Amino acid sequence: MLARIHTDHKHILTLLRVLSGKAKSLREGQEVNLTLIRDVVHYLLQYADTSHHPMEDILYRYYLEKKGIEEQISQLEVEHQSLRVATEELLDTLSM
Repeated sequence: MLARIHTDHKHILTLLRVLSGKAKSLREGQEVNLTLIRDVVHYLLQYADTSHHPMEDILYRYYLEKKGIEEQISQLEVEHQSLRVATEELLDTLSM
């Protein structure tokens, strides 16, 4: 499971680099393929919500409970929720 999360992070980083390059192009006034950007953001949102973050949350909770640090358990879940909301807002903007 840890190997999969590590691999996921490498793939997500690749997609974030693509988005960063597209954002740079936009700032420089260059044309970009907004459909591609929307598709990447949609993929990240769907994959993160349905596969990656739930797996991370399970592992995070397991290790924190083993260490007796229960008050920190919800922190990652709160961050995942905030990320989901921000990504949904970006996706809504790109879909207009």
